[in-house]
Amino acid sequence: MNSNFGINALTERKAPWLLGIIGCLILSSLPFILSSYGLSLIIQILIFGLLAMSLNILIGYAGLVPFNHATYFGVSAYTVGILLTKGFSNFWISLIVGISIATFLAMLLGLLVLRSSGPYFLMVTLALGQMIFALAWKWRSLTGGDDGLP
Repeated sequence: MNSNFGINALTERKAPWLLGIIGCLILSSLPFILSSYGLSLIIQILIFGLLAMSLNILIGYAGLVPFNHATYFGVSAYTVGILLTKGFSNFWISLIVGISIATFLAMLLGLLVLRSSGPYFLMVTLALGQMIFALAWKWRSLTGGDDGLP
């Protein structure tokens, strides 16, 4: 019997946590090392990585292929952008409000979408995504329409 089996199993379970802690330490030290451009680039990479991972969960584990996945990403970004352009300058509260609005919209649309499956699920998500896009495009007084936020 191998006496190292218990030790190897223990270290194998701790390795992902150790790598996560090292990764967090590296990411938290980046603002002191990188320029503002490099930091902005890293933040955008992390944001789009988060979007890709959530899509991986939906397609890979749930087996659902949504066509409006970026809708909630856009709604949250528009919410934070509108709050910041209207003079509300607290970033953290804007972030929480943006996430809350996107989550509320996802729950509301989820009531409609999750009742369908297969190609119907695809078409319903496509239709709802296009409706949100048209709303953002036409509501010029709030979103700026095709000109964007000022």
